[in-house]
Amino acid sequence: MLVLALMTVVQASIVIKEDFIGDGQFLTFTNVQASDRALSLNGSLAYGRILTISGENSSFFSGFELDGIGSYKVATPDHYLAAFNSQGINATSSISIGEENSSIFRIAGRGDVRERVLISGPKGRPVEIASLYSSGKFRVNSSTRRDE
Repeated sequence: MLVLALMTVVQASIVIKEDFIGDGQFLTFTNVQASDRALSLNGSLAYGRILTISGENSSFFSGFELDGIGSYKVATPDHYLAAFNSQGINATSSISIGEENSSIFRIAGRGDVRERVLISGPKGRPVEIASLYSSGKFRVNSSTRRDE
């Protein structure tokens, strides 16, 4: 019986779908194998996410549009993108973790933006292999794919 119960837990999956439209202050985050964080200090905004966790495979999508001032961050263990002190943010991210590890990040706005791509280095420590920083008007399209 215990083995059957454990097999059921391992095979279980979860799907979370959320959409939010509003004005003013707003904060949300996702923190699993991939993470995101969206913050609005003021202004009109729309945020949506779809998170699917099924055994060893996960997929994650989030989108954030903000007319006011705020920030948006999305990250996997090897890919990171963040806009902070920014306005007019329009961002989407799509992540797959499991049999295929890939990420596609798109963001536009005005403010500060930072991107990093990492690999596992000596003793498993992360090594930055690509990096971007900009302050001003920005548009970033970035993707990574890692084959096991």
